[in-house]
Amino acid sequence: MDYYITLVAHIDEEKRPKNFPKQISATIPVTVENDVSELQQATNHFASTIIKSGGMIVSNPVFKGQEVKGITKETFDYDHNIFVPIHMITYIESVTSVKVDSQEESLVKLQ
Repeated sequence: MDYYITLVAHIDEEKRPKNFPKQISATIPVTVENDVSELQQATNHFASTIIKSGGMIVSNPVFKGQEVKGITKETFDYDHNIFVPIHMITYIESVTSVKVDSQEESLVKLQ
């Protein structure tokens, strides 16, 4: 079965820059059998990857809600992403949802 695992990181209010979102999130698509433990393993692996890297890469909030000319799924090159260090994050929660056929695969986003 196909799922999306989203990790939502809550930004420390004392460290949050002006106009920066209170939450950031990263989403990955996963395919697992009907085994809950497989889904838990995938979630834990995703979270540990973020923790080991020392932060999360997300879309730059400057571009939130704006269409950037020339950027498509095929030409996306991380030019408009930023790295949010782990020390700015107070906690991370996970949200898992079943993938519906009409959904586009989203890798990173801001809320």
